[in-house]
Amino acid sequence: YDSRTVGKKDKVSFVVTHIDEERNVAVGIITRIIKQSI
Repeated sequence: YDSRTVGKKDKVSFVVTHIDEERNVAVGIITRIIKQSI
């Protein structure tokens, strides 16, 4: 887990843990930041 915060247009590795079909969204955790847009 990274100390950096995730911003807009960052490329991240995301693991889906659960899909909420009611709200039509994927719930999960960001595992790592691949590329940060500064």
